[in-house]
Amino acid sequence: MDDIYQRSLELLNNFEIRSPILTPKTNSGKLKVTQADASALVFEENKLEHGYIRNPDGTGYVAVVTPLDTEFGVTGEMVEFWFNFCDTTEKYKCWHPKDHIKCTWNEEMLQIPVGIRAKSGGLGNRGSYIGNQHRVIEKVGGVTQDLRICFCPPEEFFGEDYEAKCREHSITCIVTGAVKAKVIPFGYVTVGSLIHLVQERADGSGLDMKSHFFLGNIKADGVFGQKVLNNVANNSFVRKALMNDEGLEGLFRHCAEEMHCLKHFVSGLYQREMENFE
Repeated sequence: MDDIYQRSLELLNNFEIRSPILTPKTNSGKLKVTQADASALVFEENKLEHGYIRNPDGTGYVAVVTPLDTEFGVTGEMVEFWFNFCDTTEKYKCWHPKDHIKCTWNEEMLQIPVGIRAKSGGLGNRGSYIGNQHRVIEKVGGVTQDLRICFCPPEEFFGEDYEAKCREHSITCIVTGAVKAKVIPFGYVTVGSLIHLVQERADGSGLDMKSHFFLGNIKADGVFGQKVLNNVANNSFVRKALMNDEGLEGLFRHCAEEMHCLKHFVSGLYQREMENFE
């Protein structure tokens, strides 16, 4: 993986981020986007595909589009392969050499042979990552975060007919999950949710990876002081303190950078590893 790591590092050093369409300063509370809008964002009118905003209730929304032009040879299957395959710190650092620090999974995921994991997934099928936790430490906006990404079935976001909707809208991969952050002294607390999807362009010129983050709906379950935390944390002042506007901007940049790296290596990695699993 060292060759991929060095290539990703070079890409980051020369990366120029595409400017956001909206930011908290330019939005001024006019546009509001929450997880309740997830289905409409994906299958109907996308209010904001590339940018980040602050909602009036203090929650935040971050969206990033990563172009996957045909020259990269990336498919939705390859992107889903990566979520199943990325199980070590070495692999994780290839995704973002500067921000990614450590990665592992819960024991149940690690007990599944990597060759079986790598081949799982696809619309209508269950990727091994679903129902499991990606446990990572990374920097977002320069701040170190101890996170658990709890992947869940897309039905929880979009309903039982999500597969038909995806095919209708040329979506070849869709990944959903809750984001938990370590909050001392409470432990791991749900702080938001995410969607990553791959969609074919109408003109056939390639695909786009679209990432959505809904942040600020705090939910503590089974942790010390959960009633106090749930009552106190879900007001606009605390939400802004936990994820300020600089944090939203940091996540916007972080996601754009890591997906830029991923699109350059995942096709070759997929082809190489799948041959090993034959």
